[in-house]
Amino acid sequence: MLTLCELHIATQTKIDCRVWLRRNRLLPVNMTCPWCNSVMEECQYSRVSDGVIWRCPAKQCRVTVSVWKGSLFENPLPLTKLCELLRWWRHSSRHCRHSIWVFGGVELGMDQFFMVLVLHRDANTLMPLIQCHIHPGTRIRSDEWAAYARLNQVGYIHKTSTIPSTTWIW
Repeated sequence: MLTLCELHIATQTKIDCRVWLRRNRLLPVNMTCPWCNSVMEECQYSRVSDGVIWRCPAKQCRVTVSVWKGSLFENPLPLTKLCELLRWWRHSSRHCRHSIWVFGGVELGMDQFFMVLVLHRDANTLMPLIQCHIHPGTRIRSDEWAAYARLNQVGYIHKTSTIPSTTWIW
């Protein structure tokens, strides 16, 4: 069984991630052009977030297709499903050398989020991540974890709420 540690190591770059996904049959290894049935080529393409696309080499065609076409990643994974997946990996990784935590944030109403694997949940670890991923002046709502205590002092509007543990995803 794959642990979260092993997954993190195997998918550190976009290229590593695509190689791992293909090796595990989660991403197509090749693609046929939907218009002319030619075998497509994977090419660099800076206008997409992944930096690569499938492109038909036929000069009369030149159709492009996402590298995610035909995979379970073709349609965006809802945040709730992604969180469930991470929770499952977290619980299946108990034999990993270190405890690994998933720290992240969600921009409500914008479908944007970030997640980072961390070994520690203290202020020295989390504050730099918050400052890297969240603009100063942003309203942050969190639980009452001590690592967040200085958020108001470093330029954020910090509100806490006590939420029953049964409503947390992890």
